[in-house]
Amino acid sequence: MAARSKRLVLWVWILVAAHLATAQSNTVPLLEKRISIVFKGEPIESALKRVSALGGFTFSYSPAVLEKTGPAHGELHNVSIRECLDHLFSGKVSYREMGNHVILTAKSTTTEGTALRQVKITGYVTTTGDGERIAAATVLERQSLTAANTDAFGYYSMRIDKPAWPITLEAFKAEYDGSMATINAPTQADMVMNL
Repeated sequence: MAARSKRLVLWVWILVAAHLATAQSNTVPLLEKRISIVFKGEPIESALKRVSALGGFTFSYSPAVLEKTGPAHGELHNVSIRECLDHLFSGKVSYREMGNHVILTAKSTTTEGTALRQVKITGYVTTTGDGERIAAATVLERQSLTAANTDAFGYYSMRIDKPAWPITLEAFKAEYDGSMATINAPTQADMVMNL
């Protein structure tokens, strides 16, 4: 009887461990979930409802964030939620995850002639051929000596203090050819780099 109990406990333990391993491996950040969607001139609020339904989360935002946005247009296939939001807002809105919510906030803007004290540059590093995202690549801005590594989804984010325009970024990783990209203005601060 004792041997039977030990085997039962062992099987229960194996099943629990397998379930936990599966749950952890399926954890994809909300902004990295991939969707396909078509927008045909619908109001942005309606577009966000559809995106949140496809992604299985909710948006949180002040109505003022959406005031200067027009209707949603475009056909997006197998893109991340982040890329979909970049498409919808053209870089005018910031977003971050909190639990099962994506929080939208307006990006601060500067007036003509006012120098930016800091700029946030974000994007993905992908392969040139098939657009596969590259994890653990390095993105470097040599003038300020600012660097960032891509996450498991090929995404990077960096802040550069007192940027001097244009900004040149370099991306590299062992076994890949390096890549350079130039950002001419703050409105281009979302950059995909191909290796």
